[in-house]
Amino acid sequence: MIDDEGWVAFNIKETFLSDVDSSGFSRLIKELIVSDYLNINHLERYRHRISIEGHPLYYFSIVCRKCRTIPENITKKFKY
Repeated sequence: MIDDEGWVAFNIKETFLSDVDSSGFSRLIKELIVSDYLNINHLERYRHRISIEGHPLYYFSIVCRKCRTIPENITKKFKY
């Protein structure tokens, strides 16, 4: 859907980039970054909102470039 060298931008909970989250989507995003399918151009942590309990919830805003075609077996490897 996104051409090679195309821009990708998304927001995710801060835990998605930590070792705490082992969900399929989190593992997919980390795999795409460390395997150089996505090259991060901008990463910014921000307070997204306050929880019902009054605690701040932080997210990351990520802007990256798709470096190359992502093989179908990579996306199938992570159930999300």
